[in-house]
Amino acid sequence: MLRRLAFSHYGLSTAAALHRPAPANRCWPLAPASSLSFCTAAGLAASRLSSGFGRAATLQTGRPGLAALRMASSANGMDAASAPAGGSPAAKSLVIATHDGTFHCDEALAVYMLRRIPRYAGASLTRTRNPEVLATADVVVDVGAEYDPTTHRYDHHQRGFDCTLTTPGKKWATKLSSAGLVYKHFGAEVIETIVADAGLPALSDADAAAVYAKVYESFVEAVDAVDNGIPQYVSAPCPTFGPSPAGAGGDGAAPPRTAAAVAVYQSSTGLSARVGRLNGRWNEDLSDGKDPLGGPTGRFLAASSVAGEEFAATVVDVVASWLPARAVVAAALGARFEADASGKVVVLSQFAPWKAHLFEAERAAGAEGEVLYVVYQDDRGSGAWRIQAVPPTPDSFDSRKKLPEAWRGVRDAELDKVSGVDGCIFVHASGFIGGNKTFEGVMAMAQKALVL
Repeated sequence: MLRRLAFSHYGLSTAAALHRPAPANRCWPLAPASSLSFCTAAGLAASRLSSGFGRAATLQTGRPGLAALRMASSANGMDAASAPAGGSPAAKSLVIATHDGTFHCDEALAVYMLRRIPRYAGASLTRTRNPEVLATADVVVDVGAEYDPTTHRYDHHQRGFDCTLTTPGKKWATKLSSAGLVYKHFGAEVIETIVADAGLPALSDADAAAVYAKVYESFVEAVDAVDNGIPQYVSAPCPTFGPSPAGAGGDGAAPPRTAAAVAVYQSSTGLSARVGRLNGRWNEDLSDGKDPLGGPTGRFLAASSVAGEEFAATVVDVVASWLPARAVVAAALGARFEADASGKVVVLSQFAPWKAHLFEAERAAGAEGEVLYVVYQDDRGSGAWRIQAVPPTPDSFDSRKKLPEAWRGVRDAELDKVSGVDGCIFVHASGFIGGNKTFEGVMAMAQKALVL
């Protein structure tokens, strides 16, 4: 079971953990991913996702509003007296500390994740930069210039810190923020708590590890990157700039310089931006008595609720949608030679988002690039079938092998005549997708397309 003290993640007894010195910037390991075991869920309504102070953070529309945020910051405060029903008496005496002043998404999410664990569910919150006060806290996140999980210090601002996450088969490149550090050491347990609250079945160890990695990729990594100032887009070389001039310290033979990435539009709707706005305006009176959200601490709690609710929704989406689709695609790839002797056509037992999963399944099977077409039944209830060309990469608009040029942009009876296959419905003008009224018809289209 994952619900154990964090010390067991590192093979340390409680006593040893409290007295063991450690370098402040050491990248502490986790237990092997194969040892992870937590429950998962499928088909969960969003209103059932949140617990603790996150429970009251959303109105019936599912969108955070002033009234909802006020509820999150007052009715669900982090003082010991308002601990959730699941909080143990011992947890009520614990203290989580983070810095005061302007808050960011990473520490808001870190605090949320900690408070989803039963032993920290009723912990009080202290916001300060005073080292003497921080030293008395049970957990410190995003302040203190120290990373040491044995004493529960999770800061990432200190000189020399360069820790990243490692999951089975992958070492991530993005430097961790306080959210990533808490996720690294408590993420599996937080996921367990979120999905177990729904009373849904447990995952295998392999699926549990896959969910842990996917939730990081889908949600936490972006929080880490934004807080660490890591650009999402890398500039490409611009040959039009030419080589660096000799007079600028080069000899005129240097490689072409790169152009700075230029935003073609502004986006202020991301999670980090929404959390940031809860800090209030620069000219706004945020004193406790006048602020409808209860002042700086109340605003931080509201921000933590906003970040946490989206995190919980991501967890459920991964386990309820992404993971089942992964199983459908893996099974289809395994049966591809039964579907067609070429092994180049995959037939899904039911429609599911398949692109990213197919590339992963191909790699796992040592069959990268082999599948050219995916066949599935139309999910709109028409009973028709679709044939879709596989792109060279998940995000590409190109195809490994498009449907024949003579079929493109042709429909119905005319397409029957051109293709020599009865029951045709259409082929898109770009040749990436087509349709037929029957399974037999769509497979005939696939077999002909392979050789044309």
